[in-house]
Amino acid sequence: MKKLLRLNNEPWILADVSEIPEAEYGQPDCILEDPITLDGERWPKYSADYQLVVRSTDIIVMVNPTDEALNTAEAKELLTE
Repeated sequence: MKKLLRLNNEPWILADVSEIPEAEYGQPDCILEDPITLDGERWPKYSADYQLVVRSTDIIVMVNPTDEALNTAEAKELLTE
């Protein structure tokens, strides 16, 4: 399921988020799949990776995105690649 989230000092990010259940405390425990910013740019900008592993402690807020966020032209294009 797509989530809208904010990491420390980063723009809003739209991504599929899944948990790594066996992760040790302090280790990366979330997988972000196909992360993009609300401007429609891949995140991180210069990465070729489509799956990123992050620590949930670095996520400031995670919410369900509005239809408006999901339907931006830029986001639609990247989400269907």
